[in-house]
Amino acid sequence: MASTPESAFGQGDCHLVQNLLSPGLETGIFEKLKDEVNWMRMSHQGGEVPRLVAVQGHIGTDGSVPIYRHPADESPPLTQFTPTVLAIKEETEKQLGHPLNHVLIQLYRDGTDYISEHSDKTLDISHGSYIANVSVGAQRTMILRTKRTKRDPSRVHDEDEDGARQSQRINLPHNSLLKMGLQTNMKWLHAIRQDKRADRDKTPDELAYGSARISLTFRRISTFMSQDGSIIWGQGATSKTRDAAKSTISGDVPEAIAMLKAFGRENHSSNFDWQDAYGAGFDVLHITSAPRFFAGADKVPNRRISLMLNEYGIKYARGSADWPKGEKPVASFGSQTMSFLRYVDNNDQGTDVRGDIAIMLYLYFGNAKKHVDDVDVGSLYARFYRAMTIHGEWKRCREASNGNGISDQLAQEFSYWDSALLKMPFLGGLSPSLPDFAIWPVLHDIREEASGDGLKQFQNLNSYYQRVLCRDGVRENVLDTHV
Repeated sequence: MASTPESAFGQGDCHLVQNLLSPGLETGIFEKLKDEVNWMRMSHQGGEVPRLVAVQGHIGTDGSVPIYRHPADESPPLTQFTPTVLAIKEETEKQLGHPLNHVLIQLYRDGTDYISEHSDKTLDISHGSYIANVSVGAQRTMILRTKRTKRDPSRVHDEDEDGARQSQRINLPHNSLLKMGLQTNMKWLHAIRQDKRADRDKTPDELAYGSARISLTFRRISTFMSQDGSIIWGQGATSKTRDAAKSTISGDVPEAIAMLKAFGRENHSSNFDWQDAYGAGFDVLHITSAPRFFAGADKVPNRRISLMLNEYGIKYARGSADWPKGEKPVASFGSQTMSFLRYVDNNDQGTDVRGDIAIMLYLYFGNAKKHVDDVDVGSLYARFYRAMTIHGEWKRCREASNGNGISDQLAQEFSYWDSALLKMPFLGGLSPSLPDFAIWPVLHDIREEASGDGLKQFQNLNSYYQRVLCRDGVRENVLDTHV
């Protein structure tokens, strides 16, 4: 018989229940779960999470499934509750007083597997419900910590507060249930840290089951998706009812970035306004391994990268980047302005490239051979280097003349490129390449700032500008990205 909950944790709505399962159900439960569950790997920010996972839930008669969205690039597909998981769910429901329709199952293979500090995302979690974590196997310790005031937008920061974050340790023994209310989830972060102690320093409970632990996090979810994943409705969607369900949106779109930003607000805010952040709903599924481009404050470097991504047909998620703590921003090549740009690829390594010239070379090396004709590489790189300097000269000219014209030095450069276009349609050859990606955004900026007056005398350059502008996707994906 389950024990009476122990003293409250967090905000007082978090309790530990021991001996959740009866002896008959508890016997052999670890082995049953380990063999019964179809374990998979999940990725987050380009890398695998340090544990094995599975997702199960209630599948409706029409095939619809509950959907729980959180910051993961890829999450395992939901399958029907398996018998042992279903039995655990039923015992858990008795302790919570409400039904459960979704479970994330995680296998911590030993003490080195962990989960980082976070708050659960409540976009899809039913209001007023509990988050229920059942532990089977070796005992691990959950750490609760109040949120950092430096990162909490809902609080006025006190310099002394961050050093005094409240912390609580909760031992999670075999056959226990931690029922966490949404107030604790909002005010506190929770984590399972790596246990790097030697075995001789651990208790028998921590060494049991070969130090492996199975965690079952049950939730009551109020957002649903059709069997084929084509439509979505409910609490966390834009349409709240099945009859008005809307189409799901793929993850490499601005809506995905807005959802991720809302997730970030929930992770940092101790007075999270659910209605303001989530009330309108999102129809986006998980970002499924889309590369991510984080733009800076300067439109020209941003458009250089966007132009390349568009030309190479790379779909990506967009965002804006702040300078990482402790890092200096990367200067845009040929410019005095510091601009932080970042591109995170979706390859196995999660390659993280920073600065416009580094990103451009990375994209070129990875994609150019598929899209361009053979060129004189030495000549191409020389033109690229020269093209990258034009942005800095244009910025100096703009500041000196308030955008009303171009300098003699800039006119000389444009004369050079205008002559180059007599022999070929693009600055690097028969199709756009590095020099084009470097120069065209500057030409567009000049036309915006100086009404194009400074380019009127360069007939070939003007025709070239229009030629690039009319390429597929340039207006939509390069000029209308608001970055």
